[in-house]
Amino acid sequence: MRLLLIMMIFTIPLFAYELQIIQAVSSTGKSFVTRNGRKSGLVPGITGTFTANNVSILAKARTVTGEFTQWEIINPELVLPFQKGETVTYYNAEEYLWTLSPDEFRRKMIKSLREPPRSSMTYKAGFTKGYNESVSGAAATESNRGGVLAEILYEKSLYQQLYFDAGVRYEREVSNIPAISILTQRMMVLGHLLYYFEPFGNFYRGRIFIGGGLGYGQSSSEVANIVQSGQAVLLPSAKLGFTMPFNKNYEFVLEAAFETIQTSERLEDKSKQTTTQTNGRTGFGLRRYF
Repeated sequence: MRLLLIMMIFTIPLFAYELQIIQAVSSTGKSFVTRNGRKSGLVPGITGTFTANNVSILAKARTVTGEFTQWEIINPELVLPFQKGETVTYYNAEEYLWTLSPDEFRRKMIKSLREPPRSSMTYKAGFTKGYNESVSGAAATESNRGGVLAEILYEKSLYQQLYFDAGVRYEREVSNIPAISILTQRMMVLGHLLYYFEPFGNFYRGRIFIGGGLGYGQSSSEVANIVQSGQAVLLPSAKLGFTMPFNKNYEFVLEAAFETIQTSERLEDKSKQTTTQTNGRTGFGLRRYF
C-alpha cells in the first residue's frame, strides 16, 4: 500500500501537465484561445497556469466548447507574453500546485515530441546568373552569362539540427560576349554543411536553413567548334533556403546561393587557362525522407 502511494505521488504530476499551442490572441493581449475544451475536462471558471521561456501567467477559462477554450488573464495589469502559434505548458493550477515545475517538463515534452532525425534524397533544378568573371591571359570584356543545373543530394543528420549532404551536379552554362558564344558544361561532386532552424508552428511547419559547401569535378568549354576541358572547383559557397512539408515523407525545397567557381582548362597549344567566376543561383526541388 505504501509503495502504491509513493508511485501515485510521482506519477500524478505527469498527468497534470499538458502541451498546448496558442491558437489565437485578442487584439488587447488580455485573452487567448487554446485547443482543449470540455473533452479535456475543462469548465468555465477553471484556473490554469501557462508557461513558456521561463514566463508564467495565470488565466481563467471564460468560454469553453467541446474542443476550444477562451482564457482571460487574471492580472489586469499583464499583457499576454506569448504569440499565436507558440507552444506553452498548461497546468491546472487548482491541483497539485506543490508539484509545479513546468519549464523542465516542457523541455522534456518537446524533446519527446520532436521527430527523430531522418535521412533523405533531394532532387533539385536551378538557374544561374553570372556576376563577375576573370580569365587568365585575356583582357576584361563584357559578357552575359547564365545557365541551368540539376542536382541529386543525399542528406543525413550530424547532430540535432546540424546536417550534411553530398551528391552530384550537372550544369550547362552559356556566355555571350561580343561576336561569340561559349558553351560550358560541368559535372561536379558536392558536399554541404547545413543548419535548420526550428519549424514555424503557424506556417505549415516550414523551416529556414543556411549552409555552405565545396565541390570538385570536370569542366569542358566549346568555342567555335573547338572543345577544351579541365578541372572545376566550387570554392566555399553560401546558401539560404526554406523547406515546406507536403506530408510526412515529402517536402518542397526553395533556395538561393552565391558561388565562386574556378576552372582550369587546357587549350590547343597545351597551355592552361584559368577562369574564376562568381554566380548567383536560385533553385527548387523535392525532398524524399526514408
